[in-house]
Amino acid sequence: MDIEPSGSRRLTGPNLFLSGFGVVLEAPVDDSSAATFISAWQDAVREVWEALAWPAPETEVHRYPGFATLAASVPEDALYTACEANETAWAMAVAGCGLTAPEHRALTDLRDMSAAERSPRRLQIAAAAEQHGVRFFADDELLSIGSGRGCKVWPVHALPDPSTIAWQDVYDVPVALITGTNGKTTTVRMLSAIAAAAGLTAGNTSTDGVQLGGETILEGDYTGGEGARALLRDARVDVAFLEVARGGMLRRGLPVESADAAYVTNIGTDHLGEYGIDTLDRLAQVKLLVAKATAAAGSLVVNGDDSRLAPALSAERSVAVLVDPQELPADGFVRHRGRLGPVTDGRFVGWLEQADIPAALGGAAVHNVYNALGAMAVAAQLGIERGAVVEGLSDFASDPLTNPGRCNLFNLGGLRAIVDYAHNPEGLEVILRTVDALGPSRKLVVMGQAGDRDNDSIDALTDTCVAHRPDFVVVKTMEKYGRGRDATEVAERILGRLRTGGLAEDQLAAAPDELAAVHVALEWGREGDMLLLLSQADRGAILELLENLRATDWQPGTALPSEPSEGWR
Repeated sequence: MDIEPSGSRRLTGPNLFLSGFGVVLEAPVDDSSAATFISAWQDAVREVWEALAWPAPETEVHRYPGFATLAASVPEDALYTACEANETAWAMAVAGCGLTAPEHRALTDLRDMSAAERSPRRLQIAAAAEQHGVRFFADDELLSIGSGRGCKVWPVHALPDPSTIAWQDVYDVPVALITGTNGKTTTVRMLSAIAAAAGLTAGNTSTDGVQLGGETILEGDYTGGEGARALLRDARVDVAFLEVARGGMLRRGLPVESADAAYVTNIGTDHLGEYGIDTLDRLAQVKLLVAKATAAAGSLVVNGDDSRLAPALSAERSVAVLVDPQELPADGFVRHRGRLGPVTDGRFVGWLEQADIPAALGGAAVHNVYNALGAMAVAAQLGIERGAVVEGLSDFASDPLTNPGRCNLFNLGGLRAIVDYAHNPEGLEVILRTVDALGPSRKLVVMGQAGDRDNDSIDALTDTCVAHRPDFVVVKTMEKYGRGRDATEVAERILGRLRTGGLAEDQLAAAPDELAAVHVALEWGREGDMLLLLSQADRGAILELLENLRATDWQPGTALPSEPSEGWR
């Protein structure tokens, strides 16, 4: 039996396993021996923690087919040592069950590591921050208290005595968490636009980076703690909107312990199977971790039309977002006869017409109606006035400048193209419904998938495309996102599934990369057609290509530039 543990990591925020800080590892166990190994691990954890003079641990075990996640609480200034200590406890458990233990640290080494890592001053500042009711962040280099304009930061090697800190100058700015399967990035961008309309300097984190006041200050996926700390330590921030993704919550927990509001957009089939989260109900539990951050004094906003999220509405200070409900809820935000707004005491109060939100494309982009409602509800919970909400949403165009890669619509001489990030069945379904609602003569889809999705997920994505009966599909190879598979394997599977679904050979094409696939699509398209260009790998190049074609008044059916112009990549 393979007894090597994997996935050893720190839990630095509210998480799925423990009530506070901790460590977790994934241990290989089969059903027949799981109970014995887990009991031995729990005994070993208590023994190791006692040897290190740490408080008696809280332990939590989640079992999945073939493995278990083993979590244990730990002092917050001993997290690195605790990862090694947890692996040592597992090795002791394996040895106690009569097997050869994997390599691990000796207790003497762990004592030395713990002594070097411990920081009494850090704990004192953390306790004082809790007493003053302000946020506390610490990492390898910096420690901070408060957030945004009320933040103070020090190097970890030069921490002050808590009694010397001017606590009257330390405070927190409002923070909202946005999670769910789809719509997170668009929603944080909508919220930033609303805050800007209210005269606030808004910051947000997303899969695209960290933005402050509309400017990108960090590029890349910053949906975890690193992005949150970078933003909330910036003294220019008045309000922050943090996109939090499933992976970050499972690896580290939430990026903040408390939030003023949180919004869960929906639950869909994306990344199922990772970290043992293999059902939508379990995924909903992960996404609803944000409720831990709002439990003390915040508001939880959820998509009330999603059956897996509706039970969360029983929580105190919960708000429902619904579209065309059969009965208006006692409290919530709804679209009703084309208008958007809250329900107060059972009475609908309209704030603006959905036609006044450019991102909704006249109501065709129903997913952006949900995103707008979620943003509206969160903004209201933060106390942002109605006028700013209306202005921010009315000015929010889902274009390459405001919302790059999310439902960006181009008109190229009567040929329309939408660039979108959809990469799971639910996301593809809503954007294809948008395409259908816009009434094209014919429709083409450029699609692909990353190699870390299982075959069932790839098939489900492809079947969603087939169900909307596209006239042509271009399947792209995404070598950048092979993630363990041969670069062409996923593309070949998609092509095979499309054929099984009834598409003929003259309706299919393959392209070696995303930009090449878009060239094929543009050459195919004619006036009246719609091209759905799903972009995950080369978005910048594709948006620049389309902007250039629009600026030069390119007409469908005429020659495309043979090579990308300078700067397209």
